[in-house]
Amino acid sequence: MLKLFLGPGVSVVELAEQQLAIRGAGWQFVLRQASRGLGHAVRALAGAGATREELADQLLEHDGPAELARLYYHLDEWRSSGVLGAVAASSTGALATLAPLPVPNPSGPLQTGEPAPDIPYILSPFAYLRRVDDELMVESSTTGARILLHDPRARLLCMALVSAHTREALPHAACGLSRDEADDLCAVLHQARMLVPARPTGQPQDEHEEPLARWQFHDLLFHTRSRMGRHAGGYGGTFRGAAPVQPAPALKAPMSSTAVDLYRPELERLCAEDISFTRVLEDRRSRREYGTTPLTEQELGAFLYRVARERATAAGENGVSSDRPYPSGGASYELELYLSVASCGQLAAGLYHYHAGEHRLYYLSPMTPDVRALLEDAARALGRHEPPHVLITLAARFPRVFWKYESMGYALILQNVGALYQTMYLVATAMGLAPCALGGGNPDTFARASGLGRFTETSVGEFALGSPPHPRPASG
Repeated sequence: MLKLFLGPGVSVVELAEQQLAIRGAGWQFVLRQASRGLGHAVRALAGAGATREELADQLLEHDGPAELARLYYHLDEWRSSGVLGAVAASSTGALATLAPLPVPNPSGPLQTGEPAPDIPYILSPFAYLRRVDDELMVESSTTGARILLHDPRARLLCMALVSAHTREALPHAACGLSRDEADDLCAVLHQARMLVPARPTGQPQDEHEEPLARWQFHDLLFHTRSRMGRHAGGYGGTFRGAAPVQPAPALKAPMSSTAVDLYRPELERLCAEDISFTRVLEDRRSRREYGTTPLTEQELGAFLYRVARERATAAGENGVSSDRPYPSGGASYELELYLSVASCGQLAAGLYHYHAGEHRLYYLSPMTPDVRALLEDAARALGRHEPPHVLITLAARFPRVFWKYESMGYALILQNVGALYQTMYLVATAMGLAPCALGGGNPDTFARASGLGRFTETSVGEFALGSPPHPRPASG
């Protein structure tokens, strides 16, 4: 038995002139010239729910067969748009529930109809299972659909569908299901586009082959889950980690007792003498070759001062916020700069942490095997044998962002990385240095090198910096 229902928080409101509105949070569907039978059917969906056959019987009792086609049209419309949920039930209780989408989509991310009996079907490669409380949930990043698997037999059937089966050949008996129960479960999975026609090995296993063939599972899941629309969780600055937990401080405490004071450039002179902003934009390039003369301590100090120092602080009801030269979502400034120094003036080779408030480097370790591995990974990313003079690892203090932001927290961190990358590029170009953002790094190596917990603070970006092979006069 497949019972249809409207989701929690959805109401049915009578309007003037025989109009009914189905309303949710920020959306509504309006039925014009709604007959008495159609009104009863809609209210049944908003209550305990009903099967398609039960709804048809109600409509026939009040309106006769003339309105039946309209009922079926609306049911298909609401099912495909995600307004309606569905429960596949047996005589002993619910097997699985397809939850309505939090925000319906008129373009129809879901589908109606049932899987053909003689075509082999398989779980979509974009479907995934995870535990929610004491149950398993299967979701799909192609639709945002969520199906709770209440009954162990439903879970067994999903496991069987990791290989292709026709409906007639489904091992329903081995899963402890009747043929009708298995068909109802397949209908729910098919509606959510989690059950797709099987394709020959090596071809995309989804009916929207060409666009989805370009996506990998984790990319599409991250894209869908960190944007609004197709998930039921909160979104944005919900302060999900608030009281009694306090936000992480705007600035970390010094990480060692050995500090190196850095050069501070004269900003007024830079404002008067720096090359033009347009020239900086036009000259900006990724530069992977370095001069034989290392980066100097004065150049490094000027670069960090212009890029990442703390300019000011402000106290608010949610703690102290920071102000720095680059933008950061919510003024979080969760990014910390760690410098793996291969050669830079008189600085000892090794790993340092940049303290934005003090404009100092704190010495963390000498050139250990793990620090050397960070530099070697950077050299490979640059396509070079020798490492950059300085590798700047951008590490995120995750609690600083996750305390406030829901669903979009990690995406926001990556956006902040991009903003800092651009600031680094522009400053390095204005100074006549050789900058290059790297496409990736190894957070496990960084965790070993820094001694930091990889779920609390670890690398999310890398930036190589050195002196150019042919220096030219520059500011800073």
